[in-house]
Amino acid sequence: MPVCGGWRTTGGVSDRRTDRRGHPGHPGREVGRRISKVYLDLAQVPQPVVDCTAIYETYMNDSRGVDLYDDHPSIVPPWTDSLLAYVNRHGNVTVLQVHRTDWDGHAPSLSEWFTQNEVDWPRVRWIAETAIWIGGRSGDGVYLPTSGPCHLLRHAIHEDGSIADINWVSLMHQRGVTGEAHQIGDKHAPVWDTATAMVGSVLNFLGASNVEVAEPHRQRPIRRRLARTGVTVQAIVVRPPGKRRAASSVPRPIEPGEQLFRPVRGHWARYGVEGREGLLFGKYSGKFWIPARVPEEPRDYVLKPGAA
Repeated sequence: MPVCGGWRTTGGVSDRRTDRRGHPGHPGREVGRRISKVYLDLAQVPQPVVDCTAIYETYMNDSRGVDLYDDHPSIVPPWTDSLLAYVNRHGNVTVLQVHRTDWDGHAPSLSEWFTQNEVDWPRVRWIAETAIWIGGRSGDGVYLPTSGPCHLLRHAIHEDGSIADINWVSLMHQRGVTGEAHQIGDKHAPVWDTATAMVGSVLNFLGASNVEVAEPHRQRPIRRRLARTGVTVQAIVVRPPGKRRAASSVPRPIEPGEQLFRPVRGHWARYGVEGREGLLFGKYSGKFWIPARVPEEPRDYVLKPGAA
């Protein structure tokens, strides 16, 4: 993860925790302000802050597009509250504040959850709400303070982690309007579309058995600057399956464009799940992300832009 990504991420997160932020909507309507208060309170709870810029870069470099349902087969948030952040190609930071709640299986009314899909609500186990915050600079270069929440996404999630339905709540354009994304008519829809794809991609990736988050090695001046913000930004780490680890306690980042001897392209591997009977090394089951690397090299890797 680039150091600048972690550093910029702390600005958006610390602004939100100290209330140095604004809401971009019309002040005469209170829906956005109420939601802002709820999520600002949730931000004070100790929770992971994860730099997901690497996954954003992979998403931007993939010309195939994303199927929001089929490409993200398991998106149960690993934490009740978390902050997933990425730096876009304009140098702006988007913070995805994810809050997971249990669901009792009842079918909500259309006013509570508008959808045109048939949802098997008794199978729904969790609701993941994601408030989107933005900050940096506008298209004409004007400084944009941390603002939000600008949009709200809600994922209904089955007990097996698959997505039952996605619901959008507009907080800027016709604030409070819920429904399908294409029907809301928000001119900022491309920003929210990217955020929607990022929520699914990141949570699906974090669901792998050998993927976790850890604070990467940073130079001392950067560590001191980050410490002053009071925010600890972690990176996504892909561990080799099993208990064996590299001698060094610090994961070695894979640099973009790095050429490895006899490389293996990054791919998903499933053992002992989804109808697959074989176990990895005869004893490990789960969904594993196998990064592009030399197969014989049992190291921990920090996921960096262009490496996924």
